[in-house]
Amino acid sequence: SLAGDTRLGARLLLCFGLLITTLTFLGALSLYQLHSLDTELTHIVEREWTKVELSRLAQSRSNQNNRIAVMVFFVTDEAEREALMAQRSRNAEEVSRLIQTLTERIKSSREQELLEAVKQQRGVYVDKYLYALELLIEKRQPEVAREIMRREALPLITQYHNSWDDYVTYQGEQMNQAQMRQAATAGRIRTTSLVLMTFEILLCASIGIFVFRTIARHAQTRKQSEDLLLQAQENLERRVEDRTAELAEVNEGLRTEMHQRAAAETLRQVLFEITQGVNSISNLDELLKFIHQAIGRVLYAENFFVALHNPTTGMLTMQIFVDEHDEELPPAKLGRGNRW
Repeated sequence: SLAGDTRLGARLLLCFGLLITTLTFLGALSLYQLHSLDTELTHIVEREWTKVELSRLAQSRSNQNNRIAVMVFFVTDEAEREALMAQRSRNAEEVSRLIQTLTERIKSSREQELLEAVKQQRGVYVDKYLYALELLIEKRQPEVAREIMRREALPLITQYHNSWDDYVTYQGEQMNQAQMRQAATAGRIRTTSLVLMTFEILLCASIGIFVFRTIARHAQTRKQSEDLLLQAQENLERRVEDRTAELAEVNEGLRTEMHQRAAAETLRQVLFEITQGVNSISNLDELLKFIHQAIGRVLYAENFFVALHNPTTGMLTMQIFVDEHDEELPPAKLGRGNRW
């Protein structure tokens, strides 16, 4: 009947309206989830990458301080030393500020553990440096101070930077895990969206087209985000490798420079002592023995002699003679056919 048809039509219209309303609500919910995913993904990239950049800046300032710390122990001009120490103090304050910023952004116990390791290694290295600095400036023991820097402080510097490398590597791993979580979430959302799109296509082509275009835009945005994450990960790994190689090169350069400076300082001291001996020792035999001992500190001097030539008699006379195998030669004239 007309009334029955009207009621059936009303029921069908009501069911169709409820179905359309439900599908529309689910579609809106899906779009909201996609938008939330994009927003969260962008936030994670910015947050984690900021931590990486802050830690790289702290490493850079630490490398500068390592160079300055070594130079402080070898410069002789007090004004230059004061300028170097002032620069190191400014760098140290900036490193402390950066570490404090990273501490305020800690999100996990593992991250806190790694950052605490950085602080601990830094504290041990700084204490050893300050102790060597006290020996250099207050106690006037430059050789002891340099030896402490070479044997104790430099290995601590390596451990300090290794702790930074561990922290940066952890941040890269966090970015990877975030990418995996977002990829899984995106997969679930994509599946739901495809089911909704199938129902919407059966009911209304316009709704299906709308949802399809929205998902396509999301897929493009997510692909761009994944590409950015992948590129950031590759850049991070490359920079960590470059930083590690740079640190190894810097440490090797520091060791070489310390050895060269130590050798030059020893040679200068020997020349200075010989000059002082010439001015203060009046006895020739004692002076020659003194010179022999001084030369033995920088050269192999187990075969050593000094002879004087008398132009009147033509005789050569040994003043000092040291040899591993032969005995001292008697005075003789210089010429062919003899051991002279």
